[in-house]
Amino acid sequence: MREDPDVCTAIEEIFAKEQITIRARAECVRFEQRGHDIAAGVNCTPGEPELVVGSHLLLAVGRRPNTDDLGIEKAGIKLDPHGYIEVDDQLRTSVPGIWALGDCNGKGAFTHTAYNDFEIVAQKSAGWPLTPPQRPDCLLRLFIDPPLGRVGMSETQARATNRSIRIGNRPMTRVKRAVEKGEAQGFMKVIVDGQSNEISRCDRSRSRR
Repeated sequence: MREDPDVCTAIEEIFAKEQITIRARAECVRFEQRGHDIAAGVNCTPGEPELVVGSHLLLAVGRRPNTDDLGIEKAGIKLDPHGYIEVDDQLRTSVPGIWALGDCNGKGAFTHTAYNDFEIVAQKSAGWPLTPPQRPDCLLRLFIDPPLGRVGMSETQARATNRSIRIGNRPMTRVKRAVEKGEAQGFMKVIVDGQSNEISRCDRSRSRR
């Protein structure tokens, strides 16, 4: 839901080639055992209920940080609405002398971001000048094949600013290395400010990738 329509369409086409069907806005979802299979009801229309039958069921319901059993409220540390510990760009919490690094701060549940957090805290512990995280705070990644990655504003976000923008789009079928490796699905897109010719930056009001 955070991506541009052309990105969503491209992903759906990639899924379709792998015989993956997307059913959006399914209502009244329910499950039942069918022998060794699982049947999922996907709507509530009159008549015979529509079912999707398969061998396994995966519920991707998201995740939340396990910060509720740390006694954080006793220390006065602030959490965001999702339960992540609020930190600034140097990983400082709302309580002086306490830092939060890794998955609990919601800045990116990845190995490289957690290691970057460690570097910041290590610099502070050693008394060195702190270096802000060397990663954008509006990074978005979706682990599909091929993967989706974006840094900065999407086209939709950029157009919402009412600024002059320019869009560059190149299908992977025109990238020789991608064709050579047989990985020519998808495309690359760049959003450039029409006045400064700079690549779109983060939307600071909605910091995410």
